[in-house]
Amino acid sequence: MKKKKVIIIGGGASGLMAAVSAAENGAEVTVLEHTAAIGKKLLSTGNGRCNFTNSELKDPKKALRHYHSLSDRSLAKKVLDNFGYDDTLKFFRRIGVEPKFRSYAYDDSRYVYPMSDQASSVLRALKLQADMNNVRFITSCNIYNVTHINTSPSTSLFVVNAENAAYRSDALIICTGGNAAPKTGSDGSGFNFPCAFGHTMWGFLPSLCGLKCHGSFFKAIKGVRHDCRIKLCMSSSGNEEFEEKNRLQRHMEGPADNFGFIGDNKLTESYESFGELQFTEYGISGIPVFQVSRYASIALKIGKTVRVIIDMMPDTSEEELKLKLDERRELLADRTMEYFFNGMLNDKLSALVTDMAHLKPQLGIYCLTDEDIDRMCRLIKSFSVNVEDTTGFDNAQCTVGGIDAGEIDPDTMESEIIPDLFFAGELIDVDGDCGGYNLQWAWSTGAIAGKSAACRQKRKIYPEIFENNVME
Repeated sequence: MKKKKVIIIGGGASGLMAAVSAAENGAEVTVLEHTAAIGKKLLSTGNGRCNFTNSELKDPKKALRHYHSLSDRSLAKKVLDNFGYDDTLKFFRRIGVEPKFRSYAYDDSRYVYPMSDQASSVLRALKLQADMNNVRFITSCNIYNVTHINTSPSTSLFVVNAENAAYRSDALIICTGGNAAPKTGSDGSGFNFPCAFGHTMWGFLPSLCGLKCHGSFFKAIKGVRHDCRIKLCMSSSGNEEFEEKNRLQRHMEGPADNFGFIGDNKLTESYESFGELQFTEYGISGIPVFQVSRYASIALKIGKTVRVIIDMMPDTSEEELKLKLDERRELLADRTMEYFFNGMLNDKLSALVTDMAHLKPQLGIYCLTDEDIDRMCRLIKSFSVNVEDTTGFDNAQCTVGGIDAGEIDPDTMESEIIPDLFFAGELIDVDGDCGGYNLQWAWSTGAIAGKSAACRQKRKIYPEIFENNVME
C-alpha cells in the first residue's frame, strides 16, 4: 500500500513531535524548516534544561487554569484529554529521556526536566527517533507559496513551493510557531499560511516576558532577586467609548492584527503571582512577572493604565511587619538607618525603602516616628511601579494569539475549513503559563496532528468556496 505523504512546515518542538507521530503511523514525512537548524528554540527552554511538562497536568481540573486563549480556551482541555501528561512521560521514556521532578517554593506542582538537565538530550532523542523512522529534514527552506487542491471527493493535494523546489503531499501540518524569540526562528513568518486558507487570526502579543517600568531607581537595584508577591493592576482612562474607538482604529490594519476578547478571556482588574522577582535596569522580570505578563501585554495594547504592586515580604502580614519594625526600632536604637534593615532586606532594597521613606542613612534609628514606621511598612508591603511596556517578542517565551481555536478539531487538530490541513503548537491561539505548559501543548498538539494526518481516511464535507486555496 502506498504511504501517505505528509509535509510539516516548521521544525520546532511541535513539528518534531508531529513528524515522529506521523512517521510512526506509517506516513512518508518531510519537514521543511526555514532556519539552518532543527529545534533551535527548544534548546533554550528551561534555561537550557528543558522543562518539558508539569505534574499539575495530571489533574484535569487544575490543568485548564494554566492555559489561555483569546478565542476558545476549551480547546486546551480537549487536546490534553487526548494526549496528556502521562502520554508525554511514556513517550519520552520510550525514546530514552528519563524525567526528573523538581519542586519550587513558589509552586505546589513539580516541574519535569530530563534527568540529564540538558535540553539537547530532548532534541537529540526526538531527532534520532525521527531519523529511525525515515523522516526527511530540509533546512534553510524559505517557502513563498502553498496551494491546496481537492483532486477528488476523497483526496487532497498540497503543493509547497520553496525557493529551489516544490514539495507535494496528501496532508499538510503547519507548526511555524509564534513571534516569541525570533532569533531562534519563531519570527511570525508562518502567520500568512492560515490566513490565506481562510482562518481567523487573533494576534499577536508577547507573553512570558519582563515588564519595563517607570523609575530611575531601577538602575540602583538591578540584579537583586527577592521572593515577592506581585499584583498586576489595570484601569481604564475613564472614557471606555473613546478607548474602544481607538482600539478598533489601531487594530484593523489586516487579518493578522485583529484583536479582541471572547468569553472568559476578558480582563479582570488584577492578577496575582508569587516567586523570585528579579529587578533589572528596565524594570522587573522573573517567573512571577512572566505569569502575569500576558495580561499586561493585552491591557497595554488596548490603552489601559497598568501598574504592579510588589509585596517584598509576602509571608508577613502588614500588622506583623509593623510589630517587627517597632521591635527593631528599640533593639537597634543606638545605630543609624543604614543598618535598620540589615539581615532583613537586601542592601539595595534597604537603601531604596529608606530613600523612598525620605529618611537619611545617617539618621539615628531612635529618631524614627510611628509615621516613619508606617510609611516603611507600606513601601515594603505595597511598593507600586507603573508599567510602560513589555520587553517585547525578542525577550518573550510565548505568543498570545494565533489561529482561532474554534476553527480546529480538538480530536485531530485538523482545520474546520480545509480538508487534510492540520495545525500544532504555538501558532494556535492557546498560550500556557511558565512551567512546562507550553512544551506540553507542543507535544500534545504535535502528536495528535501527526497521527491524524497519517491515519485519517474519511473526510469531512467542506464548503465549495474553499476547494482551491493559494497562499501568495
